[in-house]
Formats: sequence, C-alpha cells, structure tokens
Amino acid sequence: GRVTLILDNKEPLTIGDLHITGEDIMRELSLKPGKTIGTIINYLLERVLENPSLNEYSCLLDMAKDFFLRLQNS
Repeated sequence: GRVTLILDNKEPLTIGDLHITGEDIMRELSLKPGKTIGTIINYLLERVLENPSLNEYSCLLDMAKDFFLRLQNS
C-alpha cells in the first residue's frame, strides 16, 4: 500500500513534516484550539502524502481555508 511505498522511499511524512502548524492555522483562520484544527491538519497531511509538492506554506494555507469553509457549510 501507500505507507509501504513511502517507507521504501525513506520519506515517511508526519504532521511534523508539514510546512504549516496548528498554531499557524489557528492564527490565520482565527480559530480556537480544538478538534477542528486536528481535522484540518490531518486533511493537509493526506493531501501532501498524495502530492508532496503541495507542502508549501501558502499552498497549505489555501487548502486549509478551503477545507474549513467546506466543514462550515456541510
């Protein structure tokens, strides 16, 4: 599966590898600490695992904003 492929490439990605933090997201989106932040971070990690080139601050922030809006509207 995907995890095996990542491990074989010696680049296991974790939340710590994202070029954005929960603090950044809380500040940028004016959110309080909570489950939503974790949900957003996990979504971003999944996207970066699929496409590592997305791991740039501005890109991650845009994706976080879009995802947060979808969460609000669902």
